[in-house]
Amino acid sequence: MAAPQPLRVLCLAGFRQSERGFREKTGALRKALRGRAELVCLSGPHPIVDPAGAGPESGSCPPEEQPRGWWFSEQGADVFSALEEPAVCRGLEEALGTVAQALNVLGPFDGLLGFSLGAALAALESMQLASRFTGSITLTHSGGHFIPAAASQRQAYLKFLDQFAE
Repeated sequence: MAAPQPLRVLCLAGFRQSERGFREKTGALRKALRGRAELVCLSGPHPIVDPAGAGPESGSCPPEEQPRGWWFSEQGADVFSALEEPAVCRGLEEALGTVAQALNVLGPFDGLLGFSLGAALAALESMQLASRFTGSITLTHSGGHFIPAAASQRQAYLKFLDQFAE
């Protein structure tokens, strides 16, 4: 009998993160899930421009290292402020299109994980969607701007994923 294929999880990077940078930040989680789940990282569709107006923050870095964002919270500036209620969600339609394209081109996926603004994007339909499933499981942590990978959180991830390996 062949070993089960690892589950595939689409991971949405945070604001000012690149696909490559987010992949590196998920290293501990990736290691904990080795053999059980493959994490496929995706960055937002919008390049982040240097606030000083000198062009993209990343200068001449490769596209996979370019800091990006999912949407902007001000009409006239390419910024996102998590401390204020946004006046607009400029670029949100493109963000949703980017995720839809990833689902079509890179999928199928068995799960969705987001960090920071990527988590906010993932939560837009996930919370409502989870309520429609009997026995759905959501994992939240007490806060902080990090990917939860403490022992208790790793155990929760593994317990959840192991139910699909049978």
